[in-house]
Amino acid sequence: MEITTANWAKPSAERADWIIKCNLEELAESLIYIHGFFDVKESDLKEVLGRKQVSFRQNMPQAFLYHEYMIRNIESEHWKPEHLFTHLLSELSPVNENKIEIVLYGHRYHQFTNEVLENLIADDHLECYGEHLKKRNQGITVPSESQFRYTRAEVEKCLNYIECSCPELYDEIKTVVSQIHIMSSPCVNAGSYLSMLGMFNIRYLDKSSEHWSRLAEHIIHESAHNLLYQLWHHDPIITDDDGLFYTPFRKDERPISGVFHAMFVLARTIYGFNQLLKNPDVHLETHQISSHYNEANNELPFTDKFYQTVEVLEKSGKLTEFGNRIVKDCVVLVEECKYKV
Repeated sequence: MEITTANWAKPSAERADWIIKCNLEELAESLIYIHGFFDVKESDLKEVLGRKQVSFRQNMPQAFLYHEYMIRNIESEHWKPEHLFTHLLSELSPVNENKIEIVLYGHRYHQFTNEVLENLIADDHLECYGEHLKKRNQGITVPSESQFRYTRAEVEKCLNYIECSCPELYDEIKTVVSQIHIMSSPCVNAGSYLSMLGMFNIRYLDKSSEHWSRLAEHIIHESAHNLLYQLWHHDPIITDDDGLFYTPFRKDERPISGVFHAMFVLARTIYGFNQLLKNPDVHLETHQISSHYNEANNELPFTDKFYQTVEVLEKSGKLTEFGNRIVKDCVVLVEECKYKV
């Protein structure tokens, strides 16, 4: 498959599986290189990963997380490769269920892995949002048992709605995402990370005041981020990330990479909600849909925000041929949608 000529705007589990396999092969090769370079004696990592191919894929988020942590800390005086590889391998246990895991935040990984994750999230939030918004992204905690159980059932309902409304989108989501972590936070509704592909966090659903469409938006939005992150690992989409540009989600201007992500997830959100609206069994109305990624309090519909991002991207002159192709395919995807949401 030629990655730069494929239509990545339209959902496809086959294409997603292909790019993930390519990236996991490169990830394994990099881990094996680091393991050999530091002459870690505890195990033959190549042989172990060969035996654990299925669980390596199932636990993809932890594998990407540890690799990123190693890369960032490889020159640290506290660098202990044997310790890190031991913890990584302890996370590669097989998962019996062939579906997305919906888990309680902080309870899926071992304690050390949770500490690594919290450190990387804090660093990424600081880099992405700046010091003045750092506190806004703190305070992610474990929800109550009742909040978790209710939200897990609602997430499962949303996934069922997506599956019966658009099997292609559902199959791709199930391919790209292996874990959904339900959390509590005063400010953050959901989030995914370039350093931890295959998972995302989602705030619990308030039974008394929130509609399930909020969860549907997050599932579609964060899954789209995860897919685009996979593409980002493989081929250049932008020529450089210098400068700051308008994006309809944020008060502050963002690098062009952030604008591109906004464009892509908006296209997928518009497409996903159109499929749900067309399905009479779902009983979803347009007035029940609103954006929950809206720091800028931009009340424009998703569709108008999408075209705003397209205009910024086209004027920036910072897209590669591959990046321009993705934008054009996303425009076609949105133009074919019946409902303006």
